[in-house]
Amino acid sequence: MRQTFQRQNLLGGALVLCGFGGVLWSSAAMPMFWVTAPAQEMSARIMADDRFKPGALARVLAKMDQFSPPLMLAPEFVRAKTLVELRVAEEDMLQKKATDADRSVETAESEAKAALSVSPSDPFLWLMLYSIDTARNGFNSKSIGYLDASYAFGAREGWIALRRNRMALGALQLLSISTQKAIVSEFASVVDAGFIEEAAANLTTAGWLHRDALIEGLASIGVREREALVRRLSRDGIRVTIAGFEMEERPWR
Repeated sequence: MRQTFQRQNLLGGALVLCGFGGVLWSSAAMPMFWVTAPAQEMSARIMADDRFKPGALARVLAKMDQFSPPLMLAPEFVRAKTLVELRVAEEDMLQKKATDADRSVETAESEAKAALSVSPSDPFLWLMLYSIDTARNGFNSKSIGYLDASYAFGAREGWIALRRNRMALGALQLLSISTQKAIVSEFASVVDAGFIEEAAANLTTAGWLHRDALIEGLASIGVREREALVRRLSRDGIRVTIAGFEMEERPWR
């Protein structure tokens, strides 16, 4: 009987502790939810390369700076905050004085490295590090390593392909052979997904030096998508043959 009573006391104490823990969790998590939710929305828009109203990201970042999340909430929060930091740094490099931009970039780089220590296989964080470093220092072995890592951890990540492919084509010849193949394959996936305007822009700008490899990589995609790209290029007076398909009519007809 006494042992039963002791077990009941222990069970009751455990339930009280669980209930108290739940209260503590709620008190910690709920404030974080109201900050993390809009930050995650911003993160999704950043990954899609959306435009923001002036000051919008800075306001979200100011709210996030007010919180120090508990460890169990840190990875998700840190990633969202890092993406906002990196985008703010990009904007600062375009809009602010050099000293302000340098301070913003240094903070963003530190945040990104901290986030990668928690999620080292996040391809978009590696891409953003590449973007910041090349904008600040030009192409170098460190920034090329960031881009290589982005492809190594997520070569077929459709949600970052548009932005990454455009950026990567400018550095194609500096990258490893495996990364070059991933970039060519990524370009084909952009066309295959129907992003014809973006693919045409990538091909005729940073990708023009590598057009033969990019066009050859389109052999495996659908005829409709190949035809759409040829027609789009033809409108600009650019005649190409893609896997046997060539635009016969002149763009001015």
